[in-house]
Amino acid sequence: MVGEEGLAAKVKYFESANPKDVLSVLQNGTKPAAADLNIVRILANDYKLTNAVINVIIDFVLQMNNNVLSRYSVEKIASSISRENIVTAVDAMEYLNNNYTGKKEKSAKIKTESKKKEEKENIDSESDNLTEEEKAELLEWLKDQ
Repeated sequence: MVGEEGLAAKVKYFESANPKDVLSVLQNGTKPAAADLNIVRILANDYKLTNAVINVIIDFVLQMNNNVLSRYSVEKIASSISRENIVTAVDAMEYLNNNYTGKKEKSAKIKTESKKKEEKENIDSESDNLTEEEKAELLEWLKDQ
């Protein structure tokens, strides 16, 4: 299975690579910005995360934020991972997959359900404006269907 082999290679890379190198690779070989390197330093020193976990967080945040390494997002995730005592790339990936992915989809689903409810309420309020004769005609038409 190519997908599993690709994932295994990614895990192996994250477990062995330095976060500075990962940033450089993700930026097409360019030197990482000082602000990005500062984020890596904070993750290592303040959150005591392993390089493997830092690499997973960097990759995940860049994917979720259109290639923007947001310090706020990184620290929010890092604090959660730190509380869970996660030290491996696999565990970090699993944690992020279970706890962070799908939130956009859930938000979209809630908005869709809210919109449907609003449309139904609009239809209900419009039917309140029907005359008794129109309601009777509508009921008769529905019975014939």
